[in-house]
Amino acid sequence: NRSAIPQGQHVHLLMARGGEELEALFPGLLDDMVARGVPVVHNHPGSIHFEAGGHLLDTGRTRTSNFTAYVPSRGELEWQIRQRVQALPNVTIVRGAVSCPQFDAATARVTGVVLDSGEVVPADLVVDASGRGSRLPVWLEEWGFGRPREDSVKIGVTYHSQRVKIPDGMIAEKMVLVSASHDEGRGMGMLFHEDGIWTVTAFGVAKAEPPRDYAGICAQADTTVPPHISAGLRAGQPVGDLNVHRYPIAKWRRYDKLQRMPAGIIPFGDAVASLNPTYGQGVTMMALQAANLRTLLAEGHHNLASRLAHRTARTIHPVWMMNTVADHIAHGNPGPGAARSHGRRA
Repeated sequence: NRSAIPQGQHVHLLMARGGEELEALFPGLLDDMVARGVPVVHNHPGSIHFEAGGHLLDTGRTRTSNFTAYVPSRGELEWQIRQRVQALPNVTIVRGAVSCPQFDAATARVTGVVLDSGEVVPADLVVDASGRGSRLPVWLEEWGFGRPREDSVKIGVTYHSQRVKIPDGMIAEKMVLVSASHDEGRGMGMLFHEDGIWTVTAFGVAKAEPPRDYAGICAQADTTVPPHISAGLRAGQPVGDLNVHRYPIAKWRRYDKLQRMPAGIIPFGDAVASLNPTYGQGVTMMALQAANLRTLLAEGHHNLASRLAHRTARTIHPVWMMNTVADHIAHGNPGPGAARSHGRRA
């Protein structure tokens, strides 16, 4: 797991739509993951335990589609994609930290990136995939374009996660998800991965704090999940250390609201919108943005940054609003930025 991806140490879900989009970009990806032991989850009785807002989803009664989800660890998913990118004949991976983009004021476009070493790597297009800590808003202001508006929701999610080896046969489910609710600010997620090890995450929203050790996680499981799952967890052996991650605010940088953007650079993924991680939408939203980019490039390179910003906003808007409603109603989280985005068309 890379330090720049703190979510990788915690419950990390590749939604069915995300799997479809990644397969379209990298044909054969899903079959290769299965060949390496990545579990596949269908909406069959006994494969999923899912509680949302205090309500149990009965997968035996609600099977209205051939829902299929793949459950790779984040490290496995990144390794699979990296192998495919490296194999592309026109791709060269250059190691080195980027200091800043190279901006040409005369043409109002980014022409490459400057590495910490001072070396300049020229480029026709720079993709800012540096995550929620992206400095692109600062650079845009320095270049005279202004900062994008930021919509935000205070969610205050805290994750405490442990990898666990559970004896075979104790838990039939491959996916266990219990969301926080208005009355209970703590929840739990358990995913079974390709290495035969579970990732177990206890989380709290707003002011609710999850347990701080494995014994506490087991105690929470006793009151949160069915007895056979709790028993399996207590029979398990922790692998490695407990991992902690705090995620205070969901952000959406509204590049679609800027009057103009420089040519030659586009923000991508969490650099645009970093969503509440408890809903497991991050990788899927990134894959949808990749599909948007591919579609727009096929239509031409003109005004790409602005076109992509508006296309991405249409993709993000319904998801952002759904999350906002859940965070405010179910969790009571404040968020003036979210209220500001209510009623506005993306």
